[in-house]
Amino acid sequence: MPLLTLAAARKVLWSYGPDRVPYPGTAAQQANFDAALNEVIEEFLINGKWRNTMRKVVIPIYDNKITLPRELQSCSGIKLIPAGDNVRWQMPLLIYGQFHEFHHGPTARWDCTGAVYPDSNQAQTFIVPSAGFTLRAVSTETRGSLTFIGGTDAANAEYFDSVSLAITNGTVTTSRIWNTLPRIQKSVTNVGVQLYAVNGSTATLIAVYAPGETVPSYTRYTVANPPTDAPGCFALCKLAFNPVVADNDIVYPGLIRALKNGLLAIEREKARERDAALELWATAVHALDNDRKELDGEALTEFNVVRGTSFADMPWTL
Repeated sequence: MPLLTLAAARKVLWSYGPDRVPYPGTAAQQANFDAALNEVIEEFLINGKWRNTMRKVVIPIYDNKITLPRELQSCSGIKLIPAGDNVRWQMPLLIYGQFHEFHHGPTARWDCTGAVYPDSNQAQTFIVPSAGFTLRAVSTETRGSLTFIGGTDAANAEYFDSVSLAITNGTVTTSRIWNTLPRIQKSVTNVGVQLYAVNGSTATLIAVYAPGETVPSYTRYTVANPPTDAPGCFALCKLAFNPVVADNDIVYPGLIRALKNGLLAIEREKARERDAALELWATAVHALDNDRKELDGEALTEFNVVRGTSFADMPWTL
């Protein structure tokens, strides 16, 4: 299946969009179409792992934490990158739910060694800095600002105001000192912006924000009892929803039949025709499911039982 750009999707699916006018319409009508298409894309990404929506990536580990890049929503598989000759570190890690760390185990010393579990869906940096830091922005453009809301001071008292830091072509640092990170918001820029935590004479890169990123929010996992020198992990991750806005942005998933029915479902929802909308969504998901089967092939399960173990020697009759 060839990849589908936003420009190509508009041309192919225009007649199924919200405005019944000849293609290409006005800029406002194209914006309406893009908004409807993004609503369909978000609905699809919520409901499954379709063709071209999974990525194998390498992610560094900092302080036992794995923070996913902005393009990724969740992990389906994680395997530590081996350090040295310890083969055990090459084994896949179990992924537990967010409440696993609160599990009441059989003993007081029960832990979840060899596992990871969700830590946050709203992480704003890939490193959590040590207490007593200022924040520094580095950019190659003078435009907009970073706003830091709340956080705690050197005495661990909460800040109830905000501090703005102008983004300049160069380096600029706050005078305020934090013990815990504030909430971070950013203006739209034309270039990426680096954020450093400065503690004494040490400046540590803790985040890199994309030009269009305004309220950073990433998924973070905790690695339970990892090897202390494991540098990172291999991860199989699902794409997060990121609106397509530029003509050359790729639409994921890009199955025409599914997108067509999704756009029609949006229209039926606006008309309060719930049953018709549900039928169209079901048709769209069925098309995506069939396309995924073509990718994965048929799943065959083979069940073998070793003699002399478990229920292998139990008598049975036909």
